[in-house]
Amino acid sequence: MSAAQAKGTALGTGASSALGAIYADRLTRRGYELVLVARDRKRLTALADRLQAETGRSATSAGFPPGSMSRKLTPGQVRRIAGFIEEHLDEPIRLDALGKVVGLSRSHFARSFKRTFGEPPHAYLIRRRVARACRLMAASNVPLAAIAQACGFADQAHFCRRFRQRTGQSPMVWRRELSNRQDRFEKSR
Repeated sequence: MSAAQAKGTALGTGASSALGAIYADRLTRRGYELVLVARDRKRLTALADRLQAETGRSATSAGFPPGSMSRKLTPGQVRRIAGFIEEHLDEPIRLDALGKVVGLSRSHFARSFKRTFGEPPHAYLIRRRVARACRLMAASNVPLAAIAQACGFADQAHFCRRFRQRTGQSPMVWRRELSNRQDRFEKSR
């Protein structure tokens, strides 16, 4: 039986049949022979219904393969990524490099990362850099330019702009307020 015949006879009607037709066309273009049995049709229908329930859109308009909404990084991949980012925080980190750490393509990694962490890789990276800058500013009186470089920002202006976006105040004001809080705490003892 050819893929076109299988597509026409093995699939039912509704959203799941449209989804099945999409996959049949994709598989046929790649040279696969497609033969669906009743069990496969039930699985496709269930997946299409679940996708529609989770996204509020039909399977054909969503544009995602069934089950792709649940593809997150594994706990081991999360540990490797978090460790890699912390180790290389003072360097420029490219999306390609992060994908290689866990063995995923750039685009697949970016989607999986966002599903796992709830934010894109760049936003996570900036958040970690600002957190490190806060620790460095609290622990020392090192100039902001040196802290910016140690945290992987391009320059002090870039650091100040990102810091203000994340905290709502400039690094100098944040550091001054931290110093004032510490002074008040020590005087109250």
